[in-house]
Amino acid sequence: MLSTTTVFQFLFDQNYGILNKTLVNLGFTGFTHYDWFTTSFSTLTIITIMIAWQGIPFAAFTLYAGMVAVPGDLYEAASIDGARAFQAFRSVTWPAIRSIFMLTVFLEVLWDFKVFTQIWVIRQGGPDSGSTTLSVLQYLDGIAGNHYGVAASVSVVMILILAVITAQYMRMLVRSQEVDLT
Repeated sequence: MLSTTTVFQFLFDQNYGILNKTLVNLGFTGFTHYDWFTTSFSTLTIITIMIAWQGIPFAAFTLYAGMVAVPGDLYEAASIDGARAFQAFRSVTWPAIRSIFMLTVFLEVLWDFKVFTQIWVIRQGGPDSGSTTLSVLQYLDGIAGNHYGVAASVSVVMILILAVITAQYMRMLVRSQEVDLT
C-alpha cells in the first residue's frame, strides 16, 4: 500500500512528476509545475485510480481462475450451435463466473471501504477535508482529537453501511441460487 502510494505521489508530483513531464513533452505546456492535488476532486480521482490499481491483481487472478474452471466442452457445444465469441461469453462464461464476479466485487468493496493509509499519506484527507473518508474522519476527529465518542459514532455508521452492503450481497446470492435451482 505504502509503496504504491509513494509511486503515485511521484507520478503526480508538481515538480518532478513523470505525468507532468510527459504532458509538457507532448505539447501541453499548461501542465508545467501543475499541482494535481490542489482540488478535492482531482485528489479523490487520483486516490480512486490508485486504489483500483491496487485491487486489479486480486480481481484478475480470481476471475481468471473462474474462467479456467469452465469446462471446454461447453465452449465446443456453443461453437457447434453457431455461437460467436460474445454469445459464448454471455451464455457459457458469464453464468459460470457470475457468482465469483459478485464475490470479487463484494470483497473489493469491503476492503476499499476501510481505506486509510493511501488517503492519509497523500494529503491527510485534504485539501480542505475534500478527500476525508469515514476512516480518516474517525482518526482525525475521534482519535487524534480525543473525541472518542465521535470515533465510536463513526464506527457504528461504518458498520451499518457495511451491514447494508452485506445484506444486499446476501440477497443477490440467495436470488442467484434460487435461479440455479430451477
